[in-house]
Amino acid sequence: MPKNISYLADLYTSSISNGAFHEKFKLANVAPLFKSGTRLNPSNCGSLTFLSHFSKIFEKFYTLTQIDFFINTMQSVLNNMVFVVVIPLTCIAKIVSSSSYSK
Repeated sequence: MPKNISYLADLYTSSISNGAFHEKFKLANVAPLFKSGTRLNPSNCGSLTFLSHFSKIFEKFYTLTQIDFFINTMQSVLNNMVFVVVIPLTCIAKIVSSSSYSK
């Protein structure tokens, strides 16, 4: 395995096991983006952030992994639940009185 791939794999593994996004993935280049008004006023500028491709891929993968875990957990919980339907006695009385059994 190439050295860079091994290093990225180690960063990824440590991030997953620690449950935190590693600091090296958070490095970004930030550039000012002029909106409107005078260019001398800093409040007239926004920022444009450039993250590494690996960081974006990792974030997307991590998010999808979390969503998949949540869906599987919820399906497991719902499959193991027993739903009880409570029908009020007044409804049962109406059903019985309107049926052919009461005649």
